[in-house]
Amino acid sequence: MKRFIRPILSVLLLVLTALGLHNVYADHTLVEERAKALACDTCTPSLSQLGKSPISHQYFFATPSGTVMVECKRPFIFFGTYECQRSGH
Repeated sequence: MKRFIRPILSVLLLVLTALGLHNVYADHTLVEERAKALACDTCTPSLSQLGKSPISHQYFFATPSGTVMVECKRPFIFFGTYECQRSGH
């Protein structure tokens, strides 16, 4: 039984690592545009800081009313469409 578990576990960990790298390093222009639209309805916010991890992306935008942070996450960490939520900073 151990003969089958080790290779399967190794492949599973490699797949999860690849998915985590994709979450961090892939082009997420559409997610950034969605976050920008959420940051300010009536202005054009400028990106002042960006934080990416395998779990979520944090976008900090400079707006006329101050800095706004928008966090975008996938519903199932590695799968699903990014969902963004705005919070004041």
